[in-house]
Order: sequence, then C-alpha cells, then structure tokens
Amino acid sequence: MKWNTFYYDFYEYSEKKMISCINQLEDMGSIDEIIDFINSSDYESASKALIEKALKNGVRFSSDDLGELECNFDDDFFKQIVASTLKNCHPLKPADIIEYEEWLDEKTVAKLALDCEVPFTEEELDYLDRFLDRKVMAKLYKKNGRQYDDPDDLITCDKKEDDEVKLEKMGLLDKIFIHNTINKLGKWLKP
Repeated sequence: MKWNTFYYDFYEYSEKKMISCINQLEDMGSIDEIIDFINSSDYESASKALIEKALKNGVRFSSDDLGELECNFDDDFFKQIVASTLKNCHPLKPADIIEYEEWLDEKTVAKLALDCEVPFTEEELDYLDRFLDRKVMAKLYKKNGRQYDDPDDLITCDKKEDDEVKLEKMGLLDKIFIHNTINKLGKWLKP
C-alpha cells in the first residue's frame, strides 16, 4: 500500500485495518504527515505501529518533532523512540546527544556519550558535566584528550607568605562568580 492512499483514507479505517495497512506500507510520508496521523489517530496501537515502521525505515525525528509526539505515548515507549532516533544518527554526534538528552535517563546519555566516536567540544563536555556522574565525565574527558577537574578537587588552598589564597583548578565561571560575590559584599559592607 502506498503512503498517500493510506494517509488520505485512514480516518475511515477500523483499528485492525489501520494496523494491517501500516504493516503493508511500501513507503513513508513526511515527518509532518506521520506526526499528523499520530495526533489524529484514536488508536494508540496504530500510532505505535506507525512509529515503529518509520523508525525501521530510518526516519529521524528532530527534538521539535519529539516535543509534538511526547504526550501521545507512555514514557517507556517514548524513550524507545528517542533511543531509536539516536541510533539512526550516522555518525552520532555530541550535538545529537545534547539535543535529545532531556528525554533520556542519565544511564542512556552516559552510554551514548561514551560510545560516540566524534570528539566533544569543551562546551559540550561542560554541558554534560552538569548532570552526568563524575566517573563517566572523567572517562569522557580522557577519551577526548582533556583532563577532568573533579568538582571535589576544585578548590585547594596554598597559603603564601603574604596570606593570599591561591585558588587552583577553578573554571572561568567559578572565578567570575567569586569575583562578583566579593564585589557585591564589599559594596554592601562599605559604611
């Protein structure tokens, strides 16, 4: 069955006939038509069948597309859609992982990031560092030829002769935050 025939007539089909027709599809419609079908169908089983067929045929949903689909499926099935979409990315890029991470659990993001063959930029690593386990981040940094600064080791103090404290291993944002905080406190404490 051709997509156009199915797409323009599916409103007239029973659930059983709809699923049968989906299984017989020879081609797929546009992503917009697939989303329209899912949003219009009264049958979740048919929607799931169409999504599975689309994914098997290499359809890749953007994060915007997934936003439109999210409320149509239970969480487990939706996570399968996201994971399958990412498997269709060749090669899988760090930007793909970051684009879809909001719909994935930490373990899946960690696995995808560690399996990714394309190097991560410093900004991408910083983004993932906000929610991935430190051990995973240490592996990611090492894999990308960078040294990981464990948050537990960010501040070490060395007393100098003039009693200045040297903060080592701090990122630029940490230094800016401390600088701004000290300036605000100084202004507040002035008589």
